[in-house]
Amino acid sequence: HILSELYLVANRFGLLDQGKIIREISKAEFETLSEDYIVLKTADQERACQVLKEQIQLQFKVVNPENEIHIFGNEQDVKQILKQLTLADVAIDEIYFARQNLEEYFTQLVE
Repeated sequence: HILSELYLVANRFGLLDQGKIIREISKAEFETLSEDYIVLKTADQERACQVLKEQIQLQFKVVNPENEIHIFGNEQDVKQILKQLTLADVAIDEIYFARQNLEEYFTQLVE
């Protein structure tokens, strides 16, 4: 959460991992690179992943093995996702549109 606070006041970032600079990036570059995604929370994650793979064919990533999936698409894809998951009887706990923040970007770089 410190990175989120820095994002509010800085315009250039140097990201370090184990004492080495792994990336230098300006705020403008980060905004261009950051990904928009749809957050889906469901207890039936296995079935949801199957529907996403077979019916919707959007890239996705399981973030929390218990219930959270990030789907890489735009706001217009939400209706299609809801429709297909509903037809497949997948119960949806939450679905919303989000944008990658600096902390998520850093975590992705060091994984």
